[in-house]
Amino acid sequence: MVERARLLGLATAASQPPEMQRDWFKAHTLAAPAPTPRRQPLVIDLSSLWAGPLCTHLMGLLGARVIKVESNTRPDGARAGSQAFFDLLNAGKESVALDLASARGREQLGALLARADIVVEATRPRALEQMGIKAVDVVRAGTGKVWLSITGYGREAPRREWIAYGDDAGVAAGLSWLLRQAGAGNVFCADAIADPLTGLHAALLGWAAWSRGGGVLLDVSLHGVVSRCIAAGQGATKTGCPPLCPSRPCPSPPSPALRTPCSRCCCSARDGHSTRPVGVRHMHLTIRT
Repeated sequence: MVERARLLGLATAASQPPEMQRDWFKAHTLAAPAPTPRRQPLVIDLSSLWAGPLCTHLMGLLGARVIKVESNTRPDGARAGSQAFFDLLNAGKESVALDLASARGREQLGALLARADIVVEATRPRALEQMGIKAVDVVRAGTGKVWLSITGYGREAPRREWIAYGDDAGVAAGLSWLLRQAGAGNVFCADAIADPLTGLHAALLGWAAWSRGGGVLLDVSLHGVVSRCIAAGQGATKTGCPPLCPSRPCPSPPSPALRTPCSRCCCSARDGHSTRPVGVRHMHLTIRT
């Protein structure tokens, strides 16, 4: 049944015991790293909903300039939910809506990606590939770029085609099975727990990769992160997992951005100097190609 549901493009999973996973992410080095330390990065955020926006929100708090990119016909689905939640994850970001169905819109997106230091996206790989955008090519075309891909089950076939959200990814990783063993019955663990866990892990991983000089494609999955967290919670941390931080010391972290919320939680200040509001619902950018 699960296999048939996946063929229909449905997010589904069967409750099962946790499986020990060696890696919660995969890193592919594709280009030469940039010299370090570097200026604060430009982050292009192509993600939506929770995990990706949380990741880029945290990068913004570290001082990155974050530009949120949406399709003008298919905006972030979180806009249809709680406004307070959407603003919490996206306040302080610049925003642009593009007509990705047009050649002009895809050209503008390509220009943004060419200038990015870090790209964060949370779609199945084929979504961008159908527009002629390949993560591998973008990273190889520059020096020191980081492409952070957040998926349900990773970028490798056949799992690259599987859709997942926070709840069902948690089920697939074994959280519901553990709850049933504890007497809670067949229930979801928390509210889409895989999303915030993955957003936190992805932010740290992406920032560490950029601090090392970049030139990498990072493959992070909701399922992999939850599996790793389960293993850590059960004390099984000696699984040979690669370290999150590089073996050599990272450069000193930059001074975090000082964000001062206004009534709309859209203002930011850096180094004590106020800037104009950059609420994601209002700011427009001009992209020169």
